[in-house]
Amino acid sequence: MIVKKDLFKNSLVDSIKTVLKEHDGELPEKEVCKILGITSLDIPWGYNIGWAKCLQINQEFNLILSKRNDNENQT
Repeated sequence: MIVKKDLFKNSLVDSIKTVLKEHDGELPEKEVCKILGITSLDIPWGYNIGWAKCLQINQEFNLILSKRNDNENQT
C-alpha cells in the first residue's frame, strides 16, 4: 500500500511541475487543482518539493516553480 501511495505522489509531483512549466512557472493553486482534478489537500508539500506555495495580496495562494528545478534538468 505504501508503494502505491508513493507512486501516486511521485506522479502528482511530476504533473504539478509540468502544469507550472506550461504556465510560465506560476499559477494560482485553485487553477492547478482544477486542471489536475484534485483538491488543495492533495498537493504534496515538503522540503525541496519543486515549488513554493505563496500567499498573494488577494489572499489566494499561488504555486511558484522553484528555479532549482530548471537547473537540475540541464545537467
